[in-house]
Amino acid sequence: MADIANLMGYSAMMMTKIRGELVALDLCTVDTHGRSRRINFHASSEQLWSQTLAHMRSPVFRTHFLSGKIAGLQLAGPSALEKQSLLQPEELPTFAVWKKRLGSVMKENHLVEIENDEGADLILEEWYYDPRNISKTETVDPLSLYLSLQGNPDERIQIALEEMLEALPWSKD
Repeated sequence: MADIANLMGYSAMMMTKIRGELVALDLCTVDTHGRSRRINFHASSEQLWSQTLAHMRSPVFRTHFLSGKIAGLQLAGPSALEKQSLLQPEELPTFAVWKKRLGSVMKENHLVEIENDEGADLILEEWYYDPRNISKTETVDPLSLYLSLQGNPDERIQIALEEMLEALPWSKD
């Protein structure tokens, strides 16, 4: 649990709460050996995803429309989905940043926030956790991407999300 807490930027107390919620939902059991605790999931990856989906939320805390240019951030939203499906490119690129890094990214890249997409050069999604800790590619990880877009009313996006899930390794078992 400590390794996961460090990876996600969460406190030990938050991880204890999460572990309790997973056990309460009957998604796992916990084996205790001295001070060490091990979580055991009894479902396959795909089954676990299906069982937990209703309990998960989008990783996006807030969305910002910005003018300027940005480098070194992962693609998110429709921009990331374009890379994993046949979805046509969106007009504005979308990127993800951990909310604890937002201020430094804005300052380093001389970004200016504007009220809406009119006149914006990019969209920056402020995330609850650091997406770089989960995916080392140019895009955010597929499951977080799914959660960030699952409520999007665009039918093209919903079709592309389903295609993306079908392409995950668990679908090939």
